[in-house]
Amino acid sequence: MTIYHYFLANRNHPTIADIQQSLREVYPAVSTATIYNTIRYFKQEGLIKETGFADPLRFDLAAEEHDHVICEVCGKIVDFHCPQLGKVKDIAVRKSGF
Repeated sequence: MTIYHYFLANRNHPTIADIQQSLREVYPAVSTATIYNTIRYFKQEGLIKETGFADPLRFDLAAEEHDHVICEVCGKIVDFHCPQLGKVKDIAVRKSGF
């Protein structure tokens, strides 16, 4: 539950290392395997999703569908909500067949 509470309190699209570093303050023995296994379980339950950004892989709450914008200078990732973007995606799917 501590890992899920981390996601609720931090909307920062964390990596496994980010989560581990934060949890080590309270749980110094927390292992990378424990975090991976917990994230895998949350993904299966639809609570957490991968952002689609790799190297390093990042995660996000699966509370609502949204997009992301990324700063090209510092790499910060921010949630982006734009209903019109869904229409653009639908057009892209129809035109491309993807």
